[in-house]
Amino acid sequence: MQEIVRRALDAIRSGATADSQESQHLDLKEDPARIPQFLGNPDAKRVEVLLDTAICLANADGESFIVLGVADKVPGPQALTGTDADPADIAQKIFSRSRPNLTVEAWAEVYAGARLVIIRVPQGLSVYARRNGAASIRQGTSCLPLGEDRRRQLAFHRANPDHTALPSQLSIPDLDQEALTRGRVLFTAQHPDRTVGSDRELLTLLGLLTPGALSCAPRRSSSAAGPSACPWPAMSTAHSLAENLPRRK
Repeated sequence: MQEIVRRALDAIRSGATADSQESQHLDLKEDPARIPQFLGNPDAKRVEVLLDTAICLANADGESFIVLGVADKVPGPQALTGTDADPADIAQKIFSRSRPNLTVEAWAEVYAGARLVIIRVPQGLSVYARRNGAASIRQGTSCLPLGEDRRRQLAFHRANPDHTALPSQLSIPDLDQEALTRGRVLFTAQHPDRTVGSDRELLTLLGLLTPGALSCAPRRSSSAAGPSACPWPAMSTAHSLAENLPRRK
């Protein structure tokens, strides 16, 4: 089970509500079939809700997850109402009812005695919509309608991606210390009125930190082990780091 999902479920089991655990990359849904006295077709409603949520998350940045089988406003273990839904059927219906076809992964897991379906929504490569053209995008914990201007902007961005802005799997200790030290010296020379107190502050000033992660611009030294998530070799030397320094006008 993914860490982002487990942390949320652990918090709910300990007394939190599902809506308090949702985020930019996590949405928790109750199966309508488990809602007492639900009016209408619960299977059809489930598909509609999951389709809209998957499109919303796919139009935002980054990998995201939907967990089916969790009541929204109920605190504690009682929120884990579960589901009998078929993961393969969910994935197929999201694929067939989205344009372009959105491929998600879905599987069942049992947590605290409740059968849940977890849906992984990958980083989107296009702008996704329903077959009728309706689309939304994730902002915080909300799915907002995707207007024409924003849709064109997103389509251009995804057709011409800035890969250096992608988050990497690296942390600050993985980086080339020589580059960081040299970068601090050069930044101070360019900005004598600014004091850089830490590597994190330097990287923030250089725009090399995405929210919660390093971007693909910096890179660990060649002697460090482990793969980078970035799609090509990125910076590893003091010279290349220095090239990203802002220049005094």
